[in-house]
Amino acid sequence: MSDGHQTGGRPGAWDMGGALRAADGGAWAYDFDPGRFHCGPGLPALAGCGAPDRDCAGPFCRGLLHPDDTARLDAALARCAAGQSLRLDLELRLRGPHGGWRPLLLRGATGHNGDARRLAGLALALPEAAPQPAEGQDLFASTFEHAQTVMLLIDPDSGRIVEANAAARRFYGYSQDALRAMTVMDINAMTPEAALGEMDAARRSRRTFFRFRHRLASGALRDVEVHSGPVPVQGRTLLCSIVHDATDRLRAEEALRRSEAFMSGIFRAAPVGMGTVRDRIIGTANDVLCRMLGYEADELRGKSASLLYPSAEEFLRVGQVRHPLVERFGSGTVETVFRRKDGALLSVLLGSAWMDPERPGEGMIFTVLDITERKRAEQELSRVRRAMHQLADAMPSALFVVDAQGRIALCNGAARALCAGAGPQLEGLAFAEVLPGFPGLDDMLHALREDRAPLSRKAVPREEAGALHYWDLLVYPLDPPENDGPGMAVVRLDEVTERVLMEETLIQSEKMMSVGGLAAGMAHEINNPLAGILQGAQNIRRRLDPALPANREAAQALGCPMDAMDAYLRQRGIPRFLEGISAAGNRAAAIVANMLNFARSGQTSHEPLDMNQCLQGALQLVEGGYDLARGYDFRRITITTDLDPDLPEIHGSAQELQQVFLNLLTNAAHALAAHADGAQTPRITLRTRATADAVLAEVEDNGPGIPEDRRGRIFDPFFTTKPPGQGTGLGLSVSYFIISRNHGGTIGVDSQPGQGARFTVRLPRGGPRRTPRAEAKA
Repeated sequence: MSDGHQTGGRPGAWDMGGALRAADGGAWAYDFDPGRFHCGPGLPALAGCGAPDRDCAGPFCRGLLHPDDTARLDAALARCAAGQSLRLDLELRLRGPHGGWRPLLLRGATGHNGDARRLAGLALALPEAAPQPAEGQDLFASTFEHAQTVMLLIDPDSGRIVEANAAARRFYGYSQDALRAMTVMDINAMTPEAALGEMDAARRSRRTFFRFRHRLASGALRDVEVHSGPVPVQGRTLLCSIVHDATDRLRAEEALRRSEAFMSGIFRAAPVGMGTVRDRIIGTANDVLCRMLGYEADELRGKSASLLYPSAEEFLRVGQVRHPLVERFGSGTVETVFRRKDGALLSVLLGSAWMDPERPGEGMIFTVLDITERKRAEQELSRVRRAMHQLADAMPSALFVVDAQGRIALCNGAARALCAGAGPQLEGLAFAEVLPGFPGLDDMLHALREDRAPLSRKAVPREEAGALHYWDLLVYPLDPPENDGPGMAVVRLDEVTERVLMEETLIQSEKMMSVGGLAAGMAHEINNPLAGILQGAQNIRRRLDPALPANREAAQALGCPMDAMDAYLRQRGIPRFLEGISAAGNRAAAIVANMLNFARSGQTSHEPLDMNQCLQGALQLVEGGYDLARGYDFRRITITTDLDPDLPEIHGSAQELQQVFLNLLTNAAHALAAHADGAQTPRITLRTRATADAVLAEVEDNGPGIPEDRRGRIFDPFFTTKPPGQGTGLGLSVSYFIISRNHGGTIGVDSQPGQGARFTVRLPRGGPRRTPRAEAKA
């Protein structure tokens, strides 16, 4: 650098030194590494040190700076060195040659000098402010210092805190000297660029109110509201910032906003109708209430609540019942009837409470729960209870409810008829005394109280009036298993004497079926020799017929006239014997044919059929069916069909396939009834589809599924998971036989516990296959 005139050989070159002297300023540069300060043209004269241009040990004549300004200078240089700021804009106080302090403005920008980073700029002397009256300064200083509000004086150019009053020092937790060495960026939690931008806007008087988050000496963050404006202080324009701690208020406002949003969300999302009333005039109504009543919100707002009631009498009654409850307890609930816009009536449960218990005049908030279906269900339940009592009395089974002491608590009409000799009043009598003669019944009741599991015995003999009768016994707990202590038990007695006799008859029928199979085999074996006998008899008659030329020629050649031979045969009755042989043979053939027809009487013919029609036919048979004893009701089951309308025809027996689908539908209904818990709607889905070589039908339910250890046995004969008396264990085994043996297909099951079960019937397109099989997959 040089303080002389620049001469570069071109006209009009700037005289930098002269310009700086004229402006009462000087140039400077500062290398961050190794921290070297270059005193440029004009700066020595400005500082009054009389030194030529050179490198100084301390930047900006450090020994001549005001003691309060050196810390601010170092902080500003550190920010520029760290890259937090690219510019330096700082006002300092420099000791004059005749004493006193001269204001000095430093402005510079960062750049590079070769590989080193450098901050270079100008230093300009500012005009000294005219002295202010001491009285005004003292008044401002006293007001500023003793104000109870946090107040700061801030240099708008640098953001330096010039002064902080006592309230500010208490609030921020810093001393006066510490605050004077800081800038607003040191206490502001926002980025330095954003803070400088806010201060620049305030300096240009564009804004006077701000919301910041300030950091205290403890590290805590506080939300503050700052009112800031320019004020002249000792010839300088500073920003006077009045800081209000708004943290608690803003938190309270946020909590209130969240509470209001929460209540508004409840009001909108509540599954029940909600609204407000004041003096029984409707204020607001949520969407659920509007949909429930068929009104728009604007149609209800401002209207009398009597609009909702079917009559003025009901409106007055509800008010007379509800208001005393609310007055006494703060809330009240009453059951009433509302009228929809379309005139339909709804049974509702109306709840009311003060919006503000401290100010009842603000009105009430009310909730409306549509209980129409519940009322209908209660009425239906009452009807069903009556029907159940009537049904129990109409049942042929004798039903007894026995308490823990073995005494009869309830019984139906059949039970009274069975115990007619004990008198009309059976309740309270000992069950064993009223109905003796059932061996093992007392042991069953004792075991039931211990294990809480149903027990049954089949065909128990009992002698009555000298004759032997048979009874089925079933005992099961009436109370749920989780109930502590011994509970009641239900005893069901069914006379099965006729059934036992019928079973014996069926056994004989089975024997006859076996005989039929044997007869069919014998018939086939008899048919072969019988055919030979009949054919031989016919041939003998033809060989002896004198009308055939071949017979005459053979007899003539042997010297035995045919007429004489025929006369001999007739004389000896040979033709009559041959006719007897033919008649007996034909009779035997008829007997064999009848035996074959007997053996084939249970077979069915196969013909082209539509699998969809078989499924729909089975579905028509079960729809609307229910079995209270076995616990299923198709009326409460949602049945979904997904049938392929382009399903190709197959060959089979429609009657047998319908029997298979009936078994699968009934089993699914049993499973859904056992799994009914209200958590999901019981559902059965029927599907059909075609593959390249087969037609598939699926019956799927969302019941409890089949445990893995049972899936491999479900097609075994007599295997059942149902309680005693609710299944024979033959349904799936018969279905497997029909599909695999009679139709050459497969039947399989896919199931996981708790995820339902899907049975798949697969039948070949081209007719029955020779190697049928069943599939049971996990």
